[in-house]
Amino acid sequence: MEGWGLEMTEPPKPTLVDSHSHIDMPQFDADRDAVVARAREAGVANMLIAGGVDAEDGHRRALRVAEEFGLPVSAGVHPHEAKLANEAIYDELRGLARDGRIVAIDAYWCQQQLYRRLGVKRFDQIAIV
Repeated sequence: MEGWGLEMTEPPKPTLVDSHSHIDMPQFDADRDAVVARAREAGVANMLIAGGVDAEDGHRRALRVAEEFGLPVSAGVHPHEAKLANEAIYDELRGLARDGRIVAIDAYWCQQQLYRRLGVKRFDQIAIV
């Protein structure tokens, strides 16, 4: 704007964040470095790795990959893996969060804790309003 001492500039580029990635999966073992590099080159500033408790210790694998790349990681129990949820897993997730090794506990885990406190035994007892 002439006369005001202001110059017109390009608008700032948006910060891109992948809020739910699974680059920890074995399918990325061969080219994970390149995938992360391409994402960063394309302007992705951060990638949250969503680590799921599963029979292959997916949440621990996600944590290892996140630490290797300096990325944030969350962990939790997906409904498909609910049979693996137990107090030891819950204690582990709470400890990882308390120690700052994970940035979030998956929402499904939080819902389970809420339903447990409400006395809900089965999901079909929940009324959606």
